Amino acid sequence: MKKIFIPILVLISVQSFGQLKLYAENRKIDNTIDSFYIRVPLLDSIRNSSGVALYPTVESLRDYYQPVFPASFGQFIRYADGIYRNARYYIGYPITVIPIYADAGVNLVLTDQPNSEQPLANSQRSGVRVTSYQATQARLTCIVMALSASVNSPRLYFQYSTDGVNWTGDGTLGNISLSSTGAKETAWIDLPGGAIGDVYVRVAQNGGNGTADPALGNVTIQFR
Repeated sequence: MKKIFIPILVLISVQSFGQLKLYAENRKIDNTIDSFYIRVPLLDSIRNSSGVALYPTVESLRDYYQPVFPASFGQFIRYADGIYRNARYYIGYPITVIPIYADAGVNLVLTDQPNSEQPLANSQRSGVRVTSYQATQARLTCIVMALSASVNSPRLYFQYSTDGVNWTGDGTLGNISLSSTGAKETAWIDLPGGAIGDVYVRVAQNGGNGTADPALGNVTIQFR
């Protein structure tokens, strides 16, 4: 007996439910923002903790469906406006501040600052041992109280050392000019590989004329 196959075309109607977009933001260390959506399907009903079916409103979806984020983005929190944000969106990235000079009553005077390189105020006491594994960038801040009239571009800059004796850093990545007064800081400097770890850091100076005496207020090295 010959079998006869009769193709039957069956049309299946599929109702496409809409989707809700949950909006999220991730602020990065360079202060740019990654923005992206997490899509949540709209279901026929959502039940609360008592088993009561809820209409799938935006609010109920936000309450009962938490978005899943890549672990690299860290922890997200839903704020009052309904946007999920990395907490660092508001608190920023933690900054470690290392005071190099912090006397609120007496200026640090760079007496007869020479043109050649010296540690800050020609003193080795400003070197600090730090652990910088958590950091990727550093910057130097300073309040210049009295300027230098040197024509040699007097300045301060950040240095690091693995042994506290041999120092690296010539200010080309960032420095603070002593040719004018005021609160100043370098840009955030990407840390070289040698500056990450258990290292020494200090502030160095050069560009004086051997006569001028620039004076400083607060001086710090900051890591983030």
